[in-house]
Amino acid sequence: MRQIPIRRSNAFTLVELLVVIAIIGILVAMLLPAVQAAREAARRLQCANNLKQIGLALHNYHSTWQTFPPGYSTSENNWVDIGGTMYKVHHGSMLVLILPYIEQSSMFSMIDFTNIQGAETSTYPDGTFLYETVLENYLCPSDGDIRRNQGRSPVWFTGGAGVKDTEDRGLANYAPSFGAQLQITTPACGYPGNQFGHGSALMAMTDNPSEVSGVFAHGTVWMRVSDIHDGTSNTIAVGEIRPWCSYYQMIGWWRESGMRAGTSPPINYDTCPTNSCWKDADGQPDAGCECNHHRSWQVATGFKSEHPGGAHLMMADSSVHFLGENIDYVTYQRLGDRLDGEPVGDY
Repeated sequence: MRQIPIRRSNAFTLVELLVVIAIIGILVAMLLPAVQAAREAARRLQCANNLKQIGLALHNYHSTWQTFPPGYSTSENNWVDIGGTMYKVHHGSMLVLILPYIEQSSMFSMIDFTNIQGAETSTYPDGTFLYETVLENYLCPSDGDIRRNQGRSPVWFTGGAGVKDTEDRGLANYAPSFGAQLQITTPACGYPGNQFGHGSALMAMTDNPSEVSGVFAHGTVWMRVSDIHDGTSNTIAVGEIRPWCSYYQMIGWWRESGMRAGTSPPINYDTCPTNSCWKDADGQPDAGCECNHHRSWQVATGFKSEHPGGAHLMMADSSVHFLGENIDYVTYQRLGDRLDGEPVGDY
């Protein structure tokens, strides 16, 4: 009697299929952190390069005018020489004044600096306000709030008489440094600033350079390289911020009152949306939340990033460094202050 051969099935058994799925799951779980780390490394590189370009723009500005641009100016008595003509500067941050040096001359040419509202009222030909512009080279790709909201502000602001109220203000992840400056201490969160006595004007709201710890002020202060006594390689000029973490910085990169930050609060001090104390943009901090709310000026106007462990800070020589959030506090203040005269040491 002839035996009929039994053919084996090529299909997987259920057990084999489950084993394969489990192996694939393990491999994906092992690979995913590496992919995420690679993506964050690329984002960090781009973020650092954005800061580098701002640094080069500042030095090109300095080469042209023998001074860095002011951080802020609103007084009708303050003027700036632009293209050989003296203009009143109003509602235009340092990031506005360096536009010609980051290949944004066409946008800069649309600003009416002869108008007291200046950059705040200037529009494109279609009537869109310039301050609604989102510039990719002013954004850090690691900031999740920025990415999710397309670089826009989450709150409404009044720009002044005749100025449109809008929540479409373009934001920025980089702000000029006023250094170890005296901070508002109500509520007292433990970081009053003015560590070395050179930042005596509250929040750098002054036109007197002797009252400013850092390279920029919340006033019309013109700093030159020679005014940075500790050396440009030892003094922070610009650093990363997370605008959603500070009510001021939500105003946008056009408004000089929003574009300020200092070293008084530690790096990455938590006043951000993931914090339960943040609440809505117009809310006031509840009891117990005073030092972690975005309206707590003493800690909200510090340098922050979503990079793990620290933030990028650019020195006045345009070199970019990643400073860890656990940096020695006094060392950090020395890096912020242009006049302390003390050795910085390792950081």
